[in-house]
Amino acid sequence: MKICLVSTLSYADVIGTNNEEVFLRDFYLPLGILAITPIFEKRGHNVEIVDPNIEAYEQRLSHGVALYDHVINRILAVNPDAVGFSTMCDSYHHTIILANKLRQRSNAPIIFGGPQATAVARETLEQFTSVDFILRGEAEAAIPILLDALEGRTSFQNVPNLTFRENMNITGRTVAKETQNPAFHHSTGIVETLPAPLIIDMDTLPIPAFDRYAFLSGKLNSPNIEAGRGCPFACDFCSTALFFQRRYRLKSGLRILEEMKVLEEIFGYGKTFRFIHDMLTVDKKRVTQMCKTLSEAIPIRSWNCSARIDGVTSELLDVMSHSGCSSIYFGIESGSQEMQQKMKKRLDLEYLLPRVEEARALGMEVTLSFIAGFPDETLEDLEETLKMIFKTIRLHGSSVEIQMHLLAPYVGTELYEKYEHSLCLDGYFSDQTGQPINDVDLEMIRDNPKLFSNFFYVPTKNYKRELLFGLDSFVYILLKDYPLTLLALFSMINSPLKIYLDWQNIALHDCEPRNLAFINVERTVVQKSFTLLLEKYLMNFHHPISQIISEIKRYEDLVISVWEETKNDSDETVLSQFPLVRKGIRVASFTISIEDIKSALRKEEKLKSISAHDKYHYVVTREYLRNIKTLAVSPLVGHILNLCNGKHSVDEIILEMQNVHNESAPNVVAKASHDVFNLLHKNNLIIGISSDDEEQRLNIRN
Repeated sequence: MKICLVSTLSYADVIGTNNEEVFLRDFYLPLGILAITPIFEKRGHNVEIVDPNIEAYEQRLSHGVALYDHVINRILAVNPDAVGFSTMCDSYHHTIILANKLRQRSNAPIIFGGPQATAVARETLEQFTSVDFILRGEAEAAIPILLDALEGRTSFQNVPNLTFRENMNITGRTVAKETQNPAFHHSTGIVETLPAPLIIDMDTLPIPAFDRYAFLSGKLNSPNIEAGRGCPFACDFCSTALFFQRRYRLKSGLRILEEMKVLEEIFGYGKTFRFIHDMLTVDKKRVTQMCKTLSEAIPIRSWNCSARIDGVTSELLDVMSHSGCSSIYFGIESGSQEMQQKMKKRLDLEYLLPRVEEARALGMEVTLSFIAGFPDETLEDLEETLKMIFKTIRLHGSSVEIQMHLLAPYVGTELYEKYEHSLCLDGYFSDQTGQPINDVDLEMIRDNPKLFSNFFYVPTKNYKRELLFGLDSFVYILLKDYPLTLLALFSMINSPLKIYLDWQNIALHDCEPRNLAFINVERTVVQKSFTLLLEKYLMNFHHPISQIISEIKRYEDLVISVWEETKNDSDETVLSQFPLVRKGIRVASFTISIEDIKSALRKEEKLKSISAHDKYHYVVTREYLRNIKTLAVSPLVGHILNLCNGKHSVDEIILEMQNVHNESAPNVVAKASHDVFNLLHKNNLIIGISSDDEEQRLNIRN
């Protein structure tokens, strides 16, 4: 048989970009279909993978009819005997649309698998006749039997984990009615077979078909590896237990190392591996053993994972770090201890900052994830969450990544079961949906709340839903772009919730609520409204506080300009016959010391103790992604860099330096200036000058 496997369309927010770095930064290999591909191949079947994300990127197509039609044409070109779609909640509407379009042009059986189809299997078949089968949960054990059924060697009733319609016609055969099946739904004619046992020893699974993505060799910086499955915890908002149950399983260190080596052979060396596991560190003994194996390998490979703050100890973090763990994700959800109990997360928040401090001391990058909009959440709870976020940023700055999501009522969760009949849809979607939604998508979503529940919300009891509009953008954009300015305001106002609400009030004057969501908003809208808010605040602050905060904002505007200029790197060649500061480098003077400001905010010192009457010179440049480097320089260096605008020769700049710094001997100033030029060129800060002979002008590729 020819089998076509189709991955989820989960990167619609970056589809259409011509920036490969942006697209690949968050790209995940579709592990589900790569894991089952070897099972098909072992039984002699041909497998072709169609990835809508790759198709969209290569064809520069945004999500919509053109992309759907292109993907369908790719599937039909395979001439498949069966088509399997992987599913996720954020892109389930895309998958449904693709299946509907495919059914109009092909009679090949259409099979859904993956977390979302598992959660809404019966409802999907009742609503959409284009889908023939849904393979629920872990598919590895069921696939061989499903293949036998598709080829007529056994009944579909014998396939575990399978949901299908009775009496339907597949490849010329009628699926017989077998009412003795205890899971049979008489009222709808849907059959759900019994589940297969969970796969306990994950080392027995075949190595995923990573080579199917060999065309990304040398491009994919962070390949993902399934490290294990299952989370034993019972948070009322989390749906992972529905798919993998609550049985914790972990691959051995040897098996993980084997997969690392396979990935290195395909994609290159020096990568950071993303370990996929809902809760890696549940069994500390097994994780320690895994780390021991990884730490004995040469070389030690970099990897990252997710965990609970109460699921690691300082000793375990140390072991993980020495085995290559370079980044860790902690789901916190709320900064309110009371909300921790209500949502059944039950973290002791006293562990949070010590764990972050320990991880940072080991050189790990840390991500903290929060959720707002729980039905029982109060304004006081939300304030505590924002204060926790601000405190983390104050202590650790940009070295800790903060995520802010709005609560999504996932099917299969305790939260959904409790509020299923209270779900509302207002068109405001946080990044839990993964991507923007157009009007056609919205109509399908509105008509099928159970299938697309993550696009809905549960009404909050203690404040209006509208209060959350823009909260994700406030954290993702403003707190990332203006952390020092916001901390300075917090030191004066002492309520991040008030700062947020005051900003939201201004932002909503020029922006529809749904367009203030992070997945939709224009960054300039967020920044402009923050500038207006700051002007309003500064009118009420006494001098020199207003001047200090203005200077902090001006510095962060400079950082943003560097980022904006360099985020879309190109191969454009810039030629200059005179000294010219390189692209992505800014030179500026401030009346405050940036180092003193950062220190004062970190220590919660009063801003009024900062001098705002001197002159400090800085060079700001981008190192990698969002990593911005700020260098304090002397007045001489700052002045020279300001004159390196491509309009003045080296001799002209040196003459200007001699005129300005006339208190020193001309030859001393000339010698110092020559030394500065050499240093600037050596550090790749300017072009149009040779370090061997300043008078010889070079054209250097930027």
